[in-house]
Amino acid sequence: MTLAPWILLLAFAVTAATTPLAAVFGRRWGLVDHPGARKIHKAPMPRSGGIALYAGIVIAVQTFWMMGFLSREATATLPGIAFGALIVFLVGVIDDRYGVRVPVKFLGQFLAAGVLVLFEVKVSVFIKDHEPNGPLDLEGMMAKSSNIGMAKLGLRLGAEKFHRAARAFGFGSTFYPTVAFLIYDAIAVVRG
Repeated sequence: MTLAPWILLLAFAVTAATTPLAAVFGRRWGLVDHPGARKIHKAPMPRSGGIALYAGIVIAVQTFWMMGFLSREATATLPGIAFGALIVFLVGVIDDRYGVRVPVKFLGQFLAAGVLVLFEVKVSVFIKDHEPNGPLDLEGMMAKSSNIGMAKLGLRLGAEKFHRAARAFGFGSTFYPTVAFLIYDAIAVVRG
């Protein structure tokens, strides 16, 4: 039996229960979004919902960990995930309070990703290809040039998200990066 639905349910319950409290603290600490020309709200709105969301996730995962329900592999990645999430959370709270410029937000995300790499946290969605490669995660799909895997990934993501991801890797944005990827792919096929 998978624990994911139960962890999500507990996280939802804690988040729902702590949201009103987070709104009170948000107003008290100045974490509010004021009305403006490009806003739809007429009164100041608390921007502290992320505090409740973070609390819900942390409490749910911590509860299942303390009860011994998480696997050894999941437990080994918890410090990296917790530290990375804490960085993203703190940057978000600081942004809600003071308004942080995009480069600083990017730096926070970059540091959080670096923590995940440092702690060797890997996110895998395994896809079975028609080739005898065994289950492939995203890295494996790229390394093996799995067209089936990329097609399945595209179907899971949906057209909009897949298009954005492909553009982020340079596909379709300019001529040269796409040609470079194709040449590299051709060399990899020739080398075997």
